[in-house]
Amino acid sequence: MSLDAVLDLIRKPILVVLNVVEWLRRLPGAAVASRAVPWLAAALFLGAAAVLTAYMSEHTPQRVSLADLAAHNVSASQEWFIVSGELHEEQSLPGNYRYTLSDQSRPNAYLIVSSTHPLPVGRATVSGRISGYIPPMPPGEPWYASMRADEELAIERPPPWGAMLLALFGVVLLAGRRSTYPMFVPTPIRRAGRANGSLGVVVHPDPDRPGIGVRRGALDMRDAGATPTLRTDDGRTVAVRVHSRLTSLRVGELRTVTSREPVIRLLSASGDVYVGFRSRDERDAVAATLQFGV
Repeated sequence: MSLDAVLDLIRKPILVVLNVVEWLRRLPGAAVASRAVPWLAAALFLGAAAVLTAYMSEHTPQRVSLADLAAHNVSASQEWFIVSGELHEEQSLPGNYRYTLSDQSRPNAYLIVSSTHPLPVGRATVSGRISGYIPPMPPGEPWYASMRADEELAIERPPPWGAMLLALFGVVLLAGRRSTYPMFVPTPIRRAGRANGSLGVVVHPDPDRPGIGVRRGALDMRDAGATPTLRTDDGRTVAVRVHSRLTSLRVGELRTVTSREPVIRLLSASGDVYVGFRSRDERDAVAATLQFGV
């Protein structure tokens, strides 16, 4: 799969979200509600921080291997673990059961597991607390530690999805407030001939709302020695200069969920506009002529 195809797959859900945002903007009272978006986003970020703080302060078991325990590859403050291995029964008295947990990857290391109830022997997973200091395993020396098994197997805590979702909603609100739809996507200029004549175009006068107030127009490229002009159906005429200090252009596409429109964004001190073309070849020919005079 090409890079462009991968980027298109990534952009598709973004375009769907932007389409929903644009629909919401057109609802009555949306302009007033948008003023509260920064405050709502800030509240979501504070909520995410509070949830994350509570998550980090809650005691939770850590899943480790017996090799990690023997190598002391654990947090110094952690004493509650979930460990898997081969469980062998050593003592079976009512209310006082004793097992050893071993692992073939560390033949000289084992856990002494005590429990108030019987545990299934063989390949098993146990959870419990190891009290006191967990010594590292000296090279070539046997290692062991004592674990008091939980009455029920502990479950690893999932990631802090609540905090992540709250933060994500805050980012989406801020991004949606500043987003434009259709979305402008820069694209490279392909090989194209020289543009000439009067070309029918579509003009998006508001670069922040390219789908609003669209007008038809004509781009006059007939005289190679003169400055090209853009005329819209409302009588507006704009001289298209791209080699001055205050003017330039960007080539790309205005994309919606279902369409792509080849455009040139003309940037100038008097205001930016998008100029849409019937085909990418026509757009590239105009862009190459304006930029390079070819």
